[in-house]
Amino acid sequence: MSPSAVRKPSMSSSSRSCSSSNSVFVLITDWRSVFFIASVVIIDSIKITVVQMNSWPYLKSMDSNVDEEFYGVAKSALTLGTITASLASGYFSNYISHTKPSILAGTLLMLLCCILYANMEMLAEQWRKWAFLTLELLFGWAGGAIVLWRTQLAISSTDRDRQKATALVSIAFNLGFIIGPLIVLSTNYVFPSSLPLPWHAHLNIYTAPLYVQALIGLFSFGLLAVFFDGRMHGAANANARQRHGGKPRADIDGTERAPSNLAVPFREAPKALRPPAKLDPFAIFACFVARINFCAFILYLISLSSPYAMTVFGWSAVTGGMGLLISLGYSMRISSRLKERKCILFSLCLMLTFFVVSFPWPFLGTQMPRPQFRQNLSQVQRQFESFSVNETSTLVLASNGCDRGQYSWCDSTPAINVYVYHVALVLCFGLAMPVGQMNLDTLYSRMLGPIKQGTMQGIFFSVGESLILFGPPLINFAYQTYGPRPIWVMEILLFSFGIFLWLLCYQRLVPASESLKLANIRERTTKCGPLPSGKNDGGLLHVD
Repeated sequence: MSPSAVRKPSMSSSSRSCSSSNSVFVLITDWRSVFFIASVVIIDSIKITVVQMNSWPYLKSMDSNVDEEFYGVAKSALTLGTITASLASGYFSNYISHTKPSILAGTLLMLLCCILYANMEMLAEQWRKWAFLTLELLFGWAGGAIVLWRTQLAISSTDRDRQKATALVSIAFNLGFIIGPLIVLSTNYVFPSSLPLPWHAHLNIYTAPLYVQALIGLFSFGLLAVFFDGRMHGAANANARQRHGGKPRADIDGTERAPSNLAVPFREAPKALRPPAKLDPFAIFACFVARINFCAFILYLISLSSPYAMTVFGWSAVTGGMGLLISLGYSMRISSRLKERKCILFSLCLMLTFFVVSFPWPFLGTQMPRPQFRQNLSQVQRQFESFSVNETSTLVLASNGCDRGQYSWCDSTPAINVYVYHVALVLCFGLAMPVGQMNLDTLYSRMLGPIKQGTMQGIFFSVGESLILFGPPLINFAYQTYGPRPIWVMEILLFSFGIFLWLLCYQRLVPASESLKLANIRERTTKCGPLPSGKNDGGLLHVD
């Protein structure tokens, strides 16, 4: 539902002379829609922790012969589905002026994928990895449709409340990262061993959270189907008629106007007479590069963080997945009142620092641990990590490490400190990512201004996801062949370029509403004279 439109009366006869021909409307943020968007985001973030962040150890438990290269291909399939679905749903939502069908379809598809994902073991072992690949593509389609909440958030909130609304959604996103690990930990406590199900599947640390996620998704789907209104046109007008005794008001698009904070109401030209807002290509490009920077860190998380931790720190598959989930559970958020451009710059610098301090510098003397083996496990334990040395051996892998036979760089690459790595990871993912992405989403939507944002939001989302599409196979090939060093160098160079470009375009990164307000100030000064004595421009002539 779009922001509500309320007619603002003239304040004096002098101001009436400048606004009599065109009524002024003040928009009100539709917080009901914002709260429903937050519920969608919670479900999506829970899916990331329950499904995506635990997918490598789960796949390894399903097929012990699968390697990192195939895992990278599967993650590319996930991203391909996300890109295609986000572009298609963005265009489709603009065409029908409605976001609800796409969001509902994505929620339903994600629910079905969780159920299928939890029952992959019913297939023969040689088919499980292909089922995993197919489900990753379907998960991508679901996520790409759900990501349309970005457009709905811009429609439902005014420019003045955009940062508050985005902060609320950011809280929901981080809350999902807390709920997700709690679901995994609680199911691990309730199901310490694998329990058989009547249809020849099992409940364990990997599958039980998926069933919980499916139930949450079903509840969310019901709420959205009954109460959510994703219309781009007409909703504000209907709400305005309801608020004003059934009298019709002018048709207002939720993104057409931002409320003024001027001391004197400014005159708005009719829609047909107002030229469309011109986008600054350099500022838009800077936002795209910043989006790529954030996705570069996500690329590392989803493609390499679990295998790298299992190799460098010698963790098992279960420990590797759980360690990352616990780190994600410390997601934090700072006040949304901080300036957007400064928050984004701070986040980029913090993520650059992560790769600098976690780089395997030559002066580090700690060697990579070797894999450790133990005697054959029981049948119940084997379902978690049946990774035997060969078909006849009674030894199984007790803890991972850097296999000298698999990686030629084990002896030449030092191991980093586990505490330094995880403190930096928690700060980066728990602080830099939520703060940076929240403010980047806010700033970008405000820079777009009074347009239908479905297509532009789809492009913005897809630009970063393209890196995740082509990145996993390349990053896993580089990791297997050359080790972590070239990957870290690439990340450092990419973040350095992003910071440089952000500083270069810093003065251009201004919301469209500021340009509109400045234009109205100039128009009012020209036609109606300067502002009355004691009045000011509301601080619009200076943007922090």
